[in-house]
Amino acid sequence: MPQIKLWIIVVMIVSMVYAIESTPLKIQQSNVSQKYQAIQSTLNAFTAIKNEKIKRFGQSSIDPKLDIKSSGLLGVLLSGITTNTGQLQAKQMSISALWSAIAIDLIDQAKIKEGDCVAVGLSGSFPALNIAVLIALQEKNIKTITISSVASSMWGANDPLFTWLDMENHLYEQGILKHKSIFVTLGGTEDRGKNLTSESLALLRLAMTRNHYTTLEIESIEQSYEKRWDVYQKEAKSCHLSAYVNIGGNAVSAGTLWKKAYEPGLNLKAAVLKSQTPSYSIMHRFAQAKIPVIHFSRLSALAENYGLSANDLIRDEKYLGGIEQMPVKLVYEKKYDFRLLCFGLLLVILSLIYLRKINKEIYLNSQS
Repeated sequence: MPQIKLWIIVVMIVSMVYAIESTPLKIQQSNVSQKYQAIQSTLNAFTAIKNEKIKRFGQSSIDPKLDIKSSGLLGVLLSGITTNTGQLQAKQMSISALWSAIAIDLIDQAKIKEGDCVAVGLSGSFPALNIAVLIALQEKNIKTITISSVASSMWGANDPLFTWLDMENHLYEQGILKHKSIFVTLGGTEDRGKNLTSESLALLRLAMTRNHYTTLEIESIEQSYEKRWDVYQKEAKSCHLSAYVNIGGNAVSAGTLWKKAYEPGLNLKAAVLKSQTPSYSIMHRFAQAKIPVIHFSRLSALAENYGLSANDLIRDEKYLGGIEQMPVKLVYEKKYDFRLLCFGLLLVILSLIYLRKINKEIYLNSQS
């Protein structure tokens, strides 16, 4: 008989845990309106880039078979300023305004406040993601101290006549972006295009010149590392620098080895690298200084944190119609019914008291 009572108690506790877990309260997040506004502003920026590309190069410059949204934000397989390989699907899924809402979520998790400034490291590999994150920071009224590299991996902003600098500068001139990169580098191997030809380097420098950017002149990866750090420290003197945001895999911003040591999304602690090979990373240096790092990399894994698949982002129209259509994890936070939790806790306490009584019965029965 005591054993039956014991099993009844176990079933009751398991049932209560299941009831609490399966009936959470859906509380709308306080930043939902801000997320939706960021999405709309990002869509506006995407449209501006598309229109500018068509204006410069014609409708035929956009291939709808590859650039599924006909956004003008997808590059080509190979070009003179292509630095390394890149996955087509990753570039396609980066072309989604939902990233601006995800960025706001990460900004709030990092407790970055209005009026703060963040250091930002961008490359030409993910132009759409660059735009979405910059729009999110702008929506939060956060000052950006941005250093961009021009070169790009496959399918990024690797058209020599329509680089990331062309896109960012156009949005800045149109008033869509309030700030643009304060310094730029060539990118590629050692952040100085070591793996590119002299003709390719000339194309990158031409992009810098025609868009009126200041070049961070470097002769080595070590120099890029120190100069970037000095720029961020100097520019941050007038504001509270509260985070570092990295997008893509620039050799110095993310670091050739460190970019895989950090999790996609928010990182509050410095990572540990198993390899003893020297590797420079501005992202890691900020983390060592106990400054939060937001790392936009391995996008599929980051999207999964919000219940989104690659296809959800590639074909995201169903999420853009209004707040009620946005992905659940970007709108609601999961909380449990306090009354149900209290009842569950009371049940556990009473069960423990009763279990003690049952154990005593079992012991007495065994003695007799």
